Amino acid sequence: MQKMEWQSNRERERGFLGAAIVSVVGVAGLIALGLALTGGDSDEASEAVSLSGRQTVALAASRVERAAPPATLVASEESEIAAIEPAEIETPEISGPPAPVTYTEAEAAFFEADYEHAVDLFTTYTAQKPDNAWGHYMRGLSLWKADRLEEAAGALGDALTINPGHLKSMVNLARVRIEQKQYEEALEPIRVAIELDPTNGNAYRVQGRAAHSLGLIEEAIDAYHNALTWNGTDAWSLNNLGLIYIEGERFEEALPPLAKAVSIDNGVAVFQNNLAVALERTGHAALAAESFALAFELDSTYEKAFDSYVRVSALADAENEPEIDLEMIAGAWAPSEREAEIASTNP
Repeated sequence: MQKMEWQSNRERERGFLGAAIVSVVGVAGLIALGLALTGGDSDEASEAVSLSGRQTVALAASRVERAAPPATLVASEESEIAAIEPAEIETPEISGPPAPVTYTEAEAAFFEADYEHAVDLFTTYTAQKPDNAWGHYMRGLSLWKADRLEEAAGALGDALTINPGHLKSMVNLARVRIEQKQYEEALEPIRVAIELDPTNGNAYRVQGRAAHSLGLIEEAIDAYHNALTWNGTDAWSLNNLGLIYIEGERFEEALPPLAKAVSIDNGVAVFQNNLAVALERTGHAALAAESFALAFELDSTYEKAFDSYVRVSALADAENEPEIDLEMIAGAWAPSEREAEIASTNP
């Protein structure tokens, strides 16, 4: 008789069930045998045989856990790790763009006089913002202060390429060129700066320095007077003007601007030294000795001032020297009308 389909399925299910039961019984037998071999209690073996299939599997798992504690597994893993040669472990390279730098952060390094660090920061900043003229300008100043003059000139030139009217870059490019002793090149940007801003006292002072170095004495004198017309308290222009007069042995003309420079800032050694020279050469040796002494006190490396103090002190005769009121002389000095007219009409 031919079996119905449902009968065939029933027989297959019975076959699978039988096989499962045999497997469970077999596992139980193995567990019992294992216990017997390892000294396990016979009650546990009997219990393993009589347990249901699911319970038997659970009990078998617990036996495995007892036989292989976690510490053994960990030790095995550690030994495998230890067997790996160092050459097989690769460390990935960390790469990417430099960390962002803010203008404020870079500027802070400059004002802390950490100029090389400021150069690095402004170099990163200008790479981030290549169209920012101020970033290139400050990079130029940082390079200048770090005594990297040619690079400084290049950075200031970059600022001017971005912004051709950037006055500070023009003035400081001229200063860098002066330190490089490139005086003709220094006059080029400074004249442009003065054309753009005829009231820029700093530009006139730098023009005076470049012209003086080139031997253009009258042009230098006019430049310093122009600077002082727009800024009467520019002590460096006063000192530089006085120095030109001393070099030309025009000591009477040198005395008023130098007296005024010292009245504005009496803590600069070179101001005191130059005033002392003018005082000595106008017949005031005692006052000159005091100024030479103060110059050396302000700068102990200023040996020339000390030698002058020793020499002039031996000549000083305060009782027989003409009286002089330096404060009155300083307060009375001002650019002449001619020089003021030049400052306003001929930048």
